Amino acid sequence: MDFIKRADANARTIKTFGGRWFRNFFKNIKIINKVLRPLSRPRPLSLPFIVTGAGPSLEEQIPIIKKKRRKDIFILAVSSSVAALKAADLVPDMVIATDGTPWAALHLFECIRGDFTGPLAASLYAALPSQCNTLPLLPICDGSLWQTMILKELEIPFISLTQRGTVTASALDLAFAMTDNEVFISGMDLANRDLRSHARPYSFDQLLQEKERRLNPVYSQSYKRSSLLKAGGSFDIYASWFKKQIESYPKRLYSLGGNNSLFDSLGREEVKEEGGIRREELGGRGFETIFVNSDACRVEKAVGVLERGLGDSVYSAALSKELAALLLPGNAAPSTGELMEALRKLLEPGRGEGFG
Repeated sequence: MDFIKRADANARTIKTFGGRWFRNFFKNIKIINKVLRPLSRPRPLSLPFIVTGAGPSLEEQIPIIKKKRRKDIFILAVSSSVAALKAADLVPDMVIATDGTPWAALHLFECIRGDFTGPLAASLYAALPSQCNTLPLLPICDGSLWQTMILKELEIPFISLTQRGTVTASALDLAFAMTDNEVFISGMDLANRDLRSHARPYSFDQLLQEKERRLNPVYSQSYKRSSLLKAGGSFDIYASWFKKQIESYPKRLYSLGGNNSLFDSLGREEVKEEGGIRREELGGRGFETIFVNSDACRVEKAVGVLERGLGDSVYSAALSKELAALLLPGNAAPSTGELMEALRKLLEPGRGEGFG
């Protein structure tokens, strides 16, 4: 039953947001300037990581994180947790963003306005404000053939991570790829706490405040939002997925406490003092920051890659399947012409980011 729920949720999500994700990809490849490139033989960081989610328990854990911050520890923050960290004068070492919906950009405005100077690990499906071109980016490829072909053709370095339904899972994947030390989680409630679904302050709060009226107070809006989240069941789906996934994670994953009870099985361990390795050494331990050549024709080149691939018998079947799911949901076997027409139509000016 859980598998059916996850499969159904995944199918509905792709059908609803597939076109938007596709446009985001082409918008994002235009703004990439500085890139954090994984080295061919990366040496993992040897310091512990704290991965911060945006659950209500993060508020309780922030004093602990601030205490640990005095040691050599790397904070990898999901973008929705940045506002709460920033309010506590905590600047993360890296932020990760994967949400492709337009309002998710509100979380990244906290980075742009604050002291955060990067790097930003970002899915190329994510909704990234254009100001992100000032930050060093670690592009995340979902491992699909079409994304891999385009990024290699454009010579844009990237890291491949399997696409997850929640940014916290992607953050854990990234943490394990970047360090051989312990990984601690915080703010991963995967549940509402009364009316609260996220730590305060939260970037979406301003949306509720902007709509506040005498007959529509923030309290009432928060109640409705909380009820919709519970009815939607997304938290339950994520919790079920993590419950099945926990055993496959390395044995160096720990909970700082206050997270969803399913993480209690991980146990708790003190962050050990590390010596001789500084956060500033990120550029020399497995990654380096480089500038990629700006190219006004990146989008046209990317479209050309897909067109050639669809005409190549080696790639056509796999490419058609991947692109059909995003561009023509419900059409299991579209022709190359139909796919290219849908692709170009989706990228037309006035339909999000196109060739302009």
